Parts: sequence; C-alpha cells; structure tokens
Amino acid sequence: VPLGFVSLTENLMMVAMSIWMTLRHVL
Repeated sequence: VPLGFVSLTENLMMVAMSIWMTLRHVL
C-alpha cells in the first residue's frame, strides 16, 4: 500500500470526523 494512499485515507477520516462532530453539534 503506497504511503500516499494511507495519508489520503487518514486525511479523509479526519475531515469526516470534523464534519460529523459539527453536524452533531448543530443538530
């Protein structure tokens, strides 16, 4: 597995978590 792929997945997870937290706070 290329290191770039792992980094991309990690970034996507961080973004998804921040969005999830924001939605939970708003709702």
